[in-house]
Amino acid sequence: MIKDGSTGIEHNPVWGEVYNDLIQLYAKSGTCLAPALQAAYGKEQIPAYFNSRYWKNNEKVNNFFSPNKLEDVTNAKPVDSLAEGFVISSKVDARIVNAGGHIALGSHGENQGIGAHNELWAMQIGGLTNMQALRCATMEGARTLGLQRDLGSIEVGKIADLIILNKNPLDDIHNSREIRYVMKDGIMYDGETLAVIK
Repeated sequence: MIKDGSTGIEHNPVWGEVYNDLIQLYAKSGTCLAPALQAAYGKEQIPAYFNSRYWKNNEKVNNFFSPNKLEDVTNAKPVDSLAEGFVISSKVDARIVNAGGHIALGSHGENQGIGAHNELWAMQIGGLTNMQALRCATMEGARTLGLQRDLGSIEVGKIADLIILNKNPLDDIHNSREIRYVMKDGIMYDGETLAVIK
């Protein structure tokens, strides 16, 4: 797909042994990979690990999730550590980023509402810094869609879609869930209730 000129690829393959030639091919091609770690080999671990550690008994999840989806979160069995599973893919993705390549966050529609957080955290587990993971979730996503002139960073003239957090995700990537306000199309919403703030 890269050699055929694809500008974007979704899903990590099931990586075998990955050598530098493949990393450099991704990095130098300009092709963006959206790994969709929640739909990758070992994906079962992602919701179980993050649900049991970060989403169980979370007030926002309790308020916004439907009863059947809430049951999936509250019944998550604790996972103390991660087996290799998706972590192998996440490590390859980090190597591509560190070689100058483009990785964008895409949660594959899994675990709506919390899936993007889980994906962000799973990407960071592979070896990205918090800033690199956040860049994959913002600027790289916009670039992948060809919308970098309109979205992905805070600049004059860009569409006002942003999230205001109570805590800094550079200190702890899991602070991405500490949402105070959401601005969508220039309209500000309360992060607890989604009420419009006038």
